[in-house]
Amino acid sequence: MDIANLLLGGIVGAFLGYVLPKSYESTRARVQDRTRRRRREVMASARVYTWVIEYYRRRNRSAELYVVDTGTQQVTIPFLTRPEWQKAFRVGSGFPQLIRSSGVVGQNFPVDRRGLAKRERMGQRLFNAPALFFESLETNDDRVFLNAGRCDYFHVATSLLSIEEETFRAVRSRFRTPTPVRDKWLGNPRDTQGTLRKPFSIAASVAIVFRGDGTPCVMLQTRSHETVTYGGLRAVIPYFGVVPVERPRGYHNPGIENSIDLLETNLAKEYCEELFSYDRLIEESKLRGVDARWFWEFPEAKELRSLLDSERATLWCLGFGFDGLNGSATLALMLQIDDQYVTDSLMRRIAGNWEVADRTTDGGAIELMEIPSLQLESLFTDHQLTYGSAFTLGRILEHFRSLDSG
Repeated sequence: MDIANLLLGGIVGAFLGYVLPKSYESTRARVQDRTRRRRREVMASARVYTWVIEYYRRRNRSAELYVVDTGTQQVTIPFLTRPEWQKAFRVGSGFPQLIRSSGVVGQNFPVDRRGLAKRERMGQRLFNAPALFFESLETNDDRVFLNAGRCDYFHVATSLLSIEEETFRAVRSRFRTPTPVRDKWLGNPRDTQGTLRKPFSIAASVAIVFRGDGTPCVMLQTRSHETVTYGGLRAVIPYFGVVPVERPRGYHNPGIENSIDLLETNLAKEYCEELFSYDRLIEESKLRGVDARWFWEFPEAKELRSLLDSERATLWCLGFGFDGLNGSATLALMLQIDDQYVTDSLMRRIAGNWEVADRTTDGGAIELMEIPSLQLESLFTDHQLTYGSAFTLGRILEHFRSLDSG
């Protein structure tokens, strides 16, 4: 009897200690895999696109949705903006700061660790680091300015994911599902600039446009599914969240942040990281912060600095608004390069980082596309662009038309 009990206890112990946990892990892996596949299918289809547009139409807010004129038809984009936010002006060194740090530090914002862990289990990469969140918007006759506070990336990621997850649930449901997060924080675009007190990121949607010889071309990427949002869709590159600029090591001037262009420094970092696979910048940034002197020492950043200083390249802001999927305060930017030699050289050297679906141009994940073109128009009509990228490319089309007619 004792032997039988020992055997039974051993069997039960093995089941509880090994078989049951393995079964649980296997089941959880299958559920996560199914969630990943469903999420990708939803984003690749027009279901999210349609749902967001219908949401604002039901609230009589269609006028705040951006409409792009492709040249042959008009396409509504789930991107919230206003005419006075759609201004074209030069930015960068020598021009007024587009993004101003208010000095406000958000210390009491929540972090949804379960939600973040869920995204990590889906294969998405998240790194906590200093971040900026949108506070308010100012406009004058010919420019817009953003005021930003400081927080952690996990704070803005929590806000972004809360709206995304709520949206995905509503899209999957056969019935009208309550959306209290969107209703509160993104329900009325006209009030957004004054009521966004949840920490939403400041996103820079930067289109690199080459205007050396012939028809202008824009560089596009396919987003990796390792990114937190919009995996599998097409986007301009670089496409990033703006982070604070730290005082360089050894500098004791508290006003140093105001003497360095925050947007331009972020662009230098992301230009190197996304286009030339400087993945080590992620880890080193945690130790150094965004040290302006450090980033500009990379060869590609020095080349970019030379292009901007000689005006063979110019940096433009073409508009502002809020991403209809997740609420990111998004700047539509264009880095225009007018040197054909630089264009050819860049395309030979580009090797995208982990945020790009394929790390080389050979796989087609990074390519040049004529603007305007039927190929680009199909990306609008098939809803294959991230919403911020669609707004950026639409504003570029308008900008070039105004130059041609002016």
